[in-house]
Formats: sequence, C-alpha cells, structure tokens
Amino acid sequence: MKHSLYDFICILAVLLGLIIAVVFLDGFFHFPQWAMTAVLAAVGLVVLYAIIWLAVLKIDVRQLIRFAGDVRQERYQTQAHLSRSDEIRDLYEELYKMKEELRILNNMKEELLQSVTHNLKMPVSVIYLTAECMKDGLYMEVDLESSCDKIMEMSNQLSLQIETLMAINRNHYLMQAGDAGDECCNLKPMIEQQLSELEDMFAKKGIHCRAELYNVQFTGSARQWQCVIQNLMENALRHADSSIEIQLHRTSLSVINDGEPVEKDILDTIFQPYVFGTKGKSGLGLALVDSILKLNGYATQVKNLEKGVMFKITKTLQKE
Repeated sequence: MKHSLYDFICILAVLLGLIIAVVFLDGFFHFPQWAMTAVLAAVGLVVLYAIIWLAVLKIDVRQLIRFAGDVRQERYQTQAHLSRSDEIRDLYEELYKMKEELRILNNMKEELLQSVTHNLKMPVSVIYLTAECMKDGLYMEVDLESSCDKIMEMSNQLSLQIETLMAINRNHYLMQAGDAGDECCNLKPMIEQQLSELEDMFAKKGIHCRAELYNVQFTGSARQWQCVIQNLMENALRHADSSIEIQLHRTSLSVINDGEPVEKDILDTIFQPYVFGTKGKSGLGLALVDSILKLNGYATQVKNLEKGVMFKITKTLQKE
C-alpha cells in the first residue's frame, strides 16, 4: 500500500492512544478483566506487528545500502528487490534512475577516453618517427626542412586538440556548476566579419553565400560566439557544393550547405568528440560548438534536407 510508512505510524499512534486511554480510565471505571486482557492482547499484537515491520524495513534498508555501495564502485548491473511500495520504494527508484544515468555517463567517458587516446596517438607517432629518422640520418639535407615542418605541423595539431578538449571539459564543468555568466552579444556583425574573412575561400571554391541577418542579442560571450560561428562556417565551407545560406532570426541561427547529407549512423552523435564525417577535420569542432551552446542554454540540431544539410541553433532553453 502506498505511503505505508506514514499509515503504520498513524495506526501505531492511534492504538497506543487507545491503550493509554483505557489504562487511565480504568482507574475511574474499573473495567472487567476481559477488557484488560483484550487491551494487553492488542498491545502484544501492535508490538509483534512493529517488530515484523521493522525487521522487513531493516532488510530493505540493507539492500539499499548494498545497492548504493555497488553503484559507488561502478558495478552498474546491480539491483535491489524490495517487498514494499512506500517512500523507501520511491527512494530506491530515484537511486535506480541515478544509477542508470551514471552508467550512461561512464560508458560515454570510456568511449571518449578511447577516442582521445587513439586520435592523440597518431600525431605523437608521426613526431616520434620523423625525429628518429632525422637522428639516424635517414633524410637527405634537403629534406630536413620539410621534416622539421612536419614535426611543427603535427605539434600544432596536437596542441590544438588538447586545448579544444580542455575547453570542452571546462564548458561541461561550468554547465554543471550553473556558472555560464550573463553576457550577451549581437551576432550579426560577427557573422558579417566571418563572411568577409572567408570571402576569398568562397571565391576559390566557387561557393555562393546568401545571408539573411537581423540584429539579435544572443546569450554568451563574444569569444564563445566567434568560436561557434567560425566552426559552423568552416564546416559548411568544407561540405558545400555550390552554396551556403545563413539565417539569423530572433530565436534561431541556421547554417545550411548544399553538400552531401550527413551519414545516418552519425546523425545523432555528430556533436560528440571525435565523430568524423566524410570530410571531417579534427572531430572536435562541432563538439566544442555543442558544449558552448549547452553552457548558454541553447538547443542544437542537425538535419538532412532534400538538398543539403542544416545546422540550427534555437533559443528555446532558458538559462537557470
């Protein structure tokens, strides 16, 4: 029965009140022996019921303690089997939900760790092998400069990946702490500046860009939005066949390219670190974008259109 803990306490209080009342009134009315025997029997039944109830409660509490201990040690397959449907059961169900959330987060952490290890290992290996060949004199003198350039390029890639991962982690930490700040900025001049900087690249690739922009204030720092706009624009430029469209309205920002659709198997995970498309670069750009947007309370969506792909940011999630 629901709320049996509260019901048990109420019943116990009523029975004990009746017993005390009978004992007190017996001094005035001198109840017959059978009445007192009935009172004592009732007392015995109440005590017996209380002992049984507390014994079952102790068993269930022990199961909850064991369950919590298993979760703390990351044994996520554990379960508790409770023989009740009261507040203790409600507590277990909340703990079970927390356990499932922790299990999912732990799996994501393991997958991310494997991806980070794999993707950081490649530039380190290139740097090591190139330096080893240089040390052993396997390069001609004319190749030394190109070898040094390769080491510097791989070092820069490695440094950039580490900085991006640190930024993603910092954004997740700030989001959990509810410390996103309260800055706002106008995205229109930022987008116009980015379009101006990419003008030569558009011309070189034969990309036509159409922009529909309004003066809109979005929550977040200028530095954060510059990063978001740059990554979305560069992503669109890599994948577009002939055109890019940017729409900045009161509650949303959309970047649309007319390139190939996003593969279905990565459509739901494209904002996770080291998820690569066919023309992906580092696998971290969109993950950084997603972490910045979530920090500031925005929803992100990627959608395959009849011709092209749309990345949409929606101002629907309000910051706490």
